[in-house]
Amino acid sequence: MGRLRRCSVAALLLALITLLSLLLSSRRLLDRRTPVAPDDRVPLNRLLTVGLTATAGGLTDTVRPGGAVMTASTKETRLPKITGAPEVKYLQKIAEVTEEPFDLGPDPFDETAREEALRHLSELQVRLAPAGGRPQVVIDPASGVPLFAEEMAKLYEVRRRKAIARNRPANASEISAALRLLQLQLDTESGQLPDQLPPPVFLATTWRSGSTFLGHVLSAPAGVFTHYEPLSALGVHQARSDQQRRAAQFTLDELLACRYSRIPDYMNATRTNTEDMLSHNPRVWSACQRGPNRNACTNEAFLSAACRLLPLHVFKLVRLRLRELEPQLRAGARVVYLVRDPRATLSSRLSSVRWCRRSDECVQPARLCADIEDDLAALRELQARFPAGLRLVRYEQLATQPRRQLRDIFEFVSFRWSAEVDRIVDESTRSGTESSEPWSVLKNSAEHVDRWKERLSPKQIDYINRKCQRVIQQLGYNV
Repeated sequence: MGRLRRCSVAALLLALITLLSLLLSSRRLLDRRTPVAPDDRVPLNRLLTVGLTATAGGLTDTVRPGGAVMTASTKETRLPKITGAPEVKYLQKIAEVTEEPFDLGPDPFDETAREEALRHLSELQVRLAPAGGRPQVVIDPASGVPLFAEEMAKLYEVRRRKAIARNRPANASEISAALRLLQLQLDTESGQLPDQLPPPVFLATTWRSGSTFLGHVLSAPAGVFTHYEPLSALGVHQARSDQQRRAAQFTLDELLACRYSRIPDYMNATRTNTEDMLSHNPRVWSACQRGPNRNACTNEAFLSAACRLLPLHVFKLVRLRLRELEPQLRAGARVVYLVRDPRATLSSRLSSVRWCRRSDECVQPARLCADIEDDLAALRELQARFPAGLRLVRYEQLATQPRRQLRDIFEFVSFRWSAEVDRIVDESTRSGTESSEPWSVLKNSAEHVDRWKERLSPKQIDYINRKCQRVIQQLGYNV
């Protein structure tokens, strides 16, 4: 009997060992199939479904529109609140964009070609140097221009001194001095203000659609404060997700109320790219430039006070789609929607700015045209409800008939046309004033309308025509 019991116990132990061995083997097989994260807790394939991507060095946080968010340090996902339809539509756009690759063509900003051109320039300058002892020629890394070493040393000393001055925050007396200069300028313009102050103006479009020129002219009338691309903190992205759209509305509301203390992302973008953000606000920028410290323009108190001093407000938006401006229309604002032939827009994006090629938001024709198509649908809906508040402007008409179109726009937004506005329009559009800078407003605008036909290859044009056929037809352009 005792021997039977011992055999039963041995058999039971053997069975348990066998079962344990099988479990361990299956775990090893599972581990081979499902790699795990560095913290040894969460499988990577699960992380990929909730918004993390694996990299050679570990994990990188990403956020999918409408998806969950997880970081390498968190254990549970955080699901953002999603409204539904806009996100589904955005995902449909993504699917359309990724059907086939779009040939971007040669990169005009290729460093190899640039360095080769600069090398030949520097050799030429050496050959043209005085015969008695040739001074050293070097390439200025900031501008890419060949300079004699002695000249560059002097130039860098000037830059160093300016950088020291520019990096110092403005104190209270310097802020007051800049505000006094702004007040003096406003006093000289007070007689040019309209009898009844018009509502705020929102210029809505997308990148490289001619909005810099139109925004420049809308900034010219007396008393205008320009909010230039207030959503710049988004980078080369549109405000698509629910969270981004809510943040965009909050930023617009705060700027309209002249409250700068509660929008740190906007202020960080302003301090990082001060001249880009504020040089398009001419009266404010001029006061800061003429004052004792231009960094007054990066101070929340100064901007709030300057915003309240100037009674007319213009917003230039390239990262927010038209339907998101319904609250502003409901409040009585005027919205100008600027649209351009998508082929011309893409040609400008590919040939004039370096940053666009790095973002699908900027270079994919299907995504651009999906946005325009949605804007046109929103235009029809919103014009039916706010007929006096919304106006469509075509870039091609603005470029070929600038005075006629601009006068119509000024009448729509209740701005006064003045001799100064007339001078700026003439300066910006006459032949012979063209600049190669991408954001320059000095261009022979009429010559730019069809330039895309020369810059894009036949293959690129055919691709865009296929992806944007509905939009091109809706807008009445020739395919």
